[in-house]
Amino acid sequence: MGGTLIHEQQDLAAVFEEVVRRQDALRDAYDRLQRPPAQARSVIAADNQATNPMQLERFISYCIMQAVDLGRSMHSMVRAEDGTLQLPIMALYPLVRAQIESASMAMWVLAPPDRRTRVLRRLQAGHDELIHERALTKSALSGRAVSEVNSLLRQEARRQKRHKAYLRAIATANSIKPDEYENTFPTWETVVREAGQVPKLRDDALVVVWRLASGFTHPSFRRGASVPEFSGLDSDGNVLRGTLSTKTEWMISVVSIAGRATGLALERWRDLKLQVNGERPVPAPVVPKR
Repeated sequence: MGGTLIHEQQDLAAVFEEVVRRQDALRDAYDRLQRPPAQARSVIAADNQATNPMQLERFISYCIMQAVDLGRSMHSMVRAEDGTLQLPIMALYPLVRAQIESASMAMWVLAPPDRRTRVLRRLQAGHDELIHERALTKSALSGRAVSEVNSLLRQEARRQKRHKAYLRAIATANSIKPDEYENTFPTWETVVREAGQVPKLRDDALVVVWRLASGFTHPSFRRGASVPEFSGLDSDGNVLRGTLSTKTEWMISVVSIAGRATGLALERWRDLKLQVNGERPVPAPVVPKR
């Protein structure tokens, strides 16, 4: 039995090595894809024109870059100082969650077959960013002098005004009304669920893993007691003492699915950079002068 257990552990370690190697390889795939410009007559080129100056592809490139970087960080995290494999109990899960959200955002924006819906989703994401930036600015002003607060608020107001003007210009060019994109960004669960509705991701696998990983981004005793491996040492009445360790098979699954989502986002981006745009004419937003 002992020999069998050792072999099982070795096999799982080898599988995990391959999973994180694939995560690290996403960086090369991203570099190859983002360097060449989209074909002039492609869907992405048309989307870029329709969303100028907030070109849709720049947003997609950023989302996927973030997902790829998170995957590369997983590869680095599991290496001990001597180069051996060392799995953290909790620390990979927040990276998995962030990678899924980053990849899902890209897939969610690129998923619709029609340009108007893709543009609308880009506008929804852009307006949602304004809300969070304003909240961050206000939080950062606590304890500062009144004159400094007023100056920073004026700067933020100018940035917000310019950003909103770009959103309006894009919306007008694409026949989208403000109430369609202002304060209408869906929940992250919706984004992840819709991103996961592709044949290459079975059932609700992406949402399940996202929910699992989300439970480890903050202290959750029930999640912590049920997912990691617990080895009991002794007990004192109803109090158990023991050690927690990673369930390698669970970690293989969650890291693999997060990496797969990133790979699918890369594939969708690649396809739309090559696919010939069939929606004409392509609108050109009238960019407001600063």
